[in-house]
Amino acid sequence: MSTLNIPARPASPGYGIDYVVEKTNALVPVTVEFSENANFSPSTNGTNAQLSLTPGKTLYFRVKSTSNKFSSLPYTLEIPARPAAPAFGIDFSNERTSSAVDNSYEYSISETFTNTQNGPNASLTLTPGTNLHFRKKYTNTSFYGLTQTLVVPARPSITSSIADTTKESLVGLNITFPTTVSGFMASDIRITNGLLKSILGSYTIQVAPVNTGYVSVNIDANVVSEGNFKPTSSGFIMIRIQDSAILNFREFPYSPIQAGDL
Repeated sequence: MSTLNIPARPASPGYGIDYVVEKTNALVPVTVEFSENANFSPSTNGTNAQLSLTPGKTLYFRVKSTSNKFSSLPYTLEIPARPAAPAFGIDFSNERTSSAVDNSYEYSISETFTNTQNGPNASLTLTPGTNLHFRKKYTNTSFYGLTQTLVVPARPSITSSIADTTKESLVGLNITFPTTVSGFMASDIRITNGLLKSILGSYTIQVAPVNTGYVSVNIDANVVSEGNFKPTSSGFIMIRIQDSAILNFREFPYSPIQAGDL
């Protein structure tokens, strides 16, 4: 009578996750095969290197069978998905994010997150026209998160195409938003020392100065349904010189009118 000695299976391999490099935390030798399917069909042999991982997938590992030993029982590696993208908004009036960005997030003006900065646990100052990209930072137990691109629109502009206004009784101005907007009305236009005579299309206005001195035209933040920044701190300013009835135009990006200027 002969005895058949049946060897036990080899021990199952075991792998963890290196969340920084998004790979297994150990080399996968050529003696180990892996698959996304529990039945190992198809399977791939290890390469004596760390294995790149895809967040949200499940991988199965086992020691391969040979001519004189069984395969091991499988080891299941559950790879967590990336954290969800954040949803920061814009406070157009204060030109900041609408909520605090805590230091579990990183942000960058680059889509590839070069030169990233950590959240300051406070709202962020925004630069009109410069988008920001946000994501959850990686930790020892999670991958970096999906990206939110916060589209930060440019400022609207208030301009005039009139080069010589010495004979103009009405001044034509164009209010230009960076994208198509809705909800803008004549009542949203603030004019000092002048009268709004008409508003046409998107958006051409005519303003008639009233008295000698400064005439300013501006709009506030959030006058359109989509949200908007102010054009500048003082908007469009023109000077009426009564003696010759000349209208000279200048734009002052950051020069609010003082009471003594009038």
